[in-house]
Parts: sequence; structure tokens; C-alpha cells
Amino acid sequence: MDLSKFAFKPNRQRPAPAAEDAPTKRARPAVDEKPAAAATATTEPPATTVSTATAAPATATPTKSKAEDASSSCLWTAPAGVRDDASSCATASASSPAASSIAAAAAAEGPERVATHLLELALVKRFRAGRRATVDDFHAFLLSLGGQRDGRWWALAACLLSVQCRDVVALETVKALMALCPGGAADVSALEADELRAACKRCNFYATKAENLRKASAAVVAAGGAVPGSYAGLVALPGVGPKIAHLMLSVAFGDGDGDGDGIVVDTHVHRLATQLRWAHGRGGPEATRRQLEAWVPRGTWEAFTTAVVGFGQLTQRGAGWRDEFVGFVERECGAGSEEAAAAVVIVEKLTRRVVE
Repeated sequence: MDLSKFAFKPNRQRPAPAAEDAPTKRARPAVDEKPAAAATATTEPPATTVSTATAAPATATPTKSKAEDASSSCLWTAPAGVRDDASSCATASASSPAASSIAAAAAAEGPERVATHLLELALVKRFRAGRRATVDDFHAFLLSLGGQRDGRWWALAACLLSVQCRDVVALETVKALMALCPGGAADVSALEADELRAACKRCNFYATKAENLRKASAAVVAAGGAVPGSYAGLVALPGVGPKIAHLMLSVAFGDGDGDGDGIVVDTHVHRLATQLRWAHGRGGPEATRRQLEAWVPRGTWEAFTTAVVGFGQLTQRGAGWRDEFVGFVERECGAGSEEAAAAVVIVEKLTRRVVE
């Protein structure tokens, strides 16, 4: 099974915006819960056997297990500076961090289970590569702030507003707030409470978010205008928990290729990871993050977040995605392929028709 064609290449450009993200249920307060260059492909040569009857050399192709096949395929993005395509990233060497993380996860969960996770993730990434979701626009906005005066503050403000809110609404709100407060955190902290609440009113839980913005802006002003650059410093700010801190470190503070301190687990990632059995779902988003990081190769965490969040958004736009997803995989790999069967299982898991 060759999965090299399923390498996912995040699009850092900003094409025409997609349809709005599906609305999120108002389930809880809008606070984030606090709590190397590409390796050279290495493939063992096929074993050679000699027939006792004819003594003529014959080559016997070794049978690969599902785990060996999946773990040797290009399921992750090449490190910075290396082309992210099948020719340069077809296989990870046994000594690479990616291969090491997969090996450790396989030892803990079992190679077949990890191989299934990797195959499902490869299909999700490939499907997402040709379909834009609103998370792409949100991440593009965060990246666009790099190098700008008060850019880190506005990235933080956008992340605070985005909690349990559609990306398109959060973006419109933060852009309006930027126009209202050209001085950044200092101007936000100087707003009257009623004025700040009115500026945030389109977002879910706007009163809580306005208060978090007011307190966070005051903390940034007190620090001389600097937004903390560490995980510990970020989670110390009002309204900032693990999800926002990891998003800031992996996207807003990086060059788009870094992992930050961990995978970003939002509502979509937590839901999909639980339904696809990538994580058991107990212990909340932080437990899910640790379970995902056990088998998702280091160096691909930011790309994982973008792909899976976007896939989660696409699955909430109506039932049409089911036939589209399965049909896409059948066209790519064949109707009778293992990949096509895996696509059907993904749909069944996400529509709660599979019980383990």
C-alpha cells in the first residue's frame, strides 16, 4: 500500500474565503480550559532464496505488514527547508524523530492500531488538501500578523475571541477592534467596559470575552507591551488555556512549520479523535492532546491541527461530505482498495454507526 500521494501540504496563501464554519453549540463558558532535514529513504533489499530443485536464483518479495507499510509511507510534512512532496519525503528513516515516535506508539498501542490511525490520518489530510475550510483563513490571519507592530497582541486577541465561535465571526470582530484600537493593547485597556463589550457582541459569550480581553490587555501593557513568548507565560494570562497557548506558539509565533509545545486540541480535534478512536476521550482535551502526541509524528503537529480542524468543519456542513469523501478515496485508490474500505469506516465512525 503506497500512501506517499497522501502527503498533506498546508496552503499558506489566502485564496477566496470559504463558506462560514458551522455554528457551535453554546455548551460551556467561553474560556479556554486551564489545567532535522528529510531522512534518506531506507528499504531493506528483498530476500533472495535458492531453489533446491534448479539451483537458479529467485527473488521472493517479503510480505509487508500493515504497520510496516503505513509507518514507512510519507504521512508527514518534511522539515523546514525541504520540499514537501513525495520525491523528497517518501520515507522516514528508522533514526528519524518521526519514525521513533511511531515506533514508541506502536509498542504502547500495538502496531496494527497505530497503522490504522496513520492510514485514517493520511486519508483525512489528502481529502483536506483540495478543500478549504475557515480554519485556513484564521491561521492565515495569524501568520499575516508576524512582524507587525502589536501583531502578537492582535493574534492573542483573535484567539481569545475564537473560543467556541465561528472563525469568520471571530475574524470580523478582531478586525473591527483593530480599527477601533490602532494603539493595540494600550487602546483596548483604555476602553470603557460597555464599549468593549459592544465591540465583542457578535461573538458567543461576548461579555466573558470582553472581560478577558480587558484583563489580558492590562497585563500586556504592564509588561511593556510584550505578549509572553512561553507556554507558562501565556497560560498565566486571563482566558488563556492550553488550546490558545499551543495555537499561539505553533502558528502565531512561528513560521508555520513549527510544532510549538504541542498539538492544538479544539472542539473539532477532540470530537474527531474520540470518534475515530485516536484517543479514548476521557480526561478532556489535554488528555486527548497527550494521546495524539504519542503517535502523530513530531514535526507534523501544526499540519495535523490544520488538517483535522478543517476536516471537522467540513463534516458539519451537512451529510454531503460522506459520499464526497468516500467517492474521492475510491477515485484515488480504487473502489476495492484498503484505503476505500478505511474511508467507509471513517464515515461510519463519525456517524456513530460503529460501536467498539
